[in-house]
Amino acid sequence: MADHGHNGHQQPDTFEVRILRQDAPNQSSYWERHRVKYEHDMNVISVLQRIAARGTTTDGKQVSPVAWDCNCLEEVCGACTMLINGRTRQACSALVDRLLEDNPGEIELQPMSKFPVLRDLMVDRTRLFQALKKTKSWVPVDGYYDMGPGPRIVREQQEYMYPLSECMSCGCCLEACP
Repeated sequence: MADHGHNGHQQPDTFEVRILRQDAPNQSSYWERHRVKYEHDMNVISVLQRIAARGTTTDGKQVSPVAWDCNCLEEVCGACTMLINGRTRQACSALVDRLLEDNPGEIELQPMSKFPVLRDLMVDRTRLFQALKKTKSWVPVDGYYDMGPGPRIVREQQEYMYPLSECMSCGCCLEACP
């Protein structure tokens, strides 16, 4: 019996996940298909965990677990950023119900293309972090004690700078930009 998604649309009992895998840096990539039992309110991280637990492809081949990055699981760190159905997203906040609305029956996962692939969906963001170090893109902290109030800034400058503080260094902006 099929379930109903968040907007009342009927969801399938199962769906396929197509994953672009790569065993090591500089090796050829290949596609792999997995079938996952549908559950309401799943995110892509849950899907990857189900695939790892099952360990077999749709054609019954036993495979190693898919490698991916994650840390916070709540859309704060950006470690789980990947291409999901062709769009750059965090896997922890990409909901299966919505993904299946856009592409019924299948979800496609790929590593970001602007960074070298380490393995499967894991990429090397060293280039991004080195650039952030070079530009000193952080607030310097000298120890763990209270340093008192910071320098006063005018409201216009605060409004201009605040969006920059929302960056989680995930690299999705680099991936999305041609």
